Amino acid sequence: MFRKKLDLSVLLVCTANICRSPMAEALLRDHLKAKGLDRRVKVASAGIRAMAGMPPDPRALAAL
Repeated sequence: MFRKKLDLSVLLVCTANICRSPMAEALLRDHLKAKGLDRRVKVASAGIRAMAGMPPDPRALAAL
């Protein structure tokens, strides 16, 4: 039986895209890489009130 590869895109969204969604993006990317799925799933993050150029929250960076 022929099976077509299914490639997925996942968008993780929070308010400002400086804490929760970037952390979730990094964790999901690491998990997918560990499972060998990083080439089949595209992961990105966004914020509903994000401001261009805002750096990640230092606490989020420290947690990662």
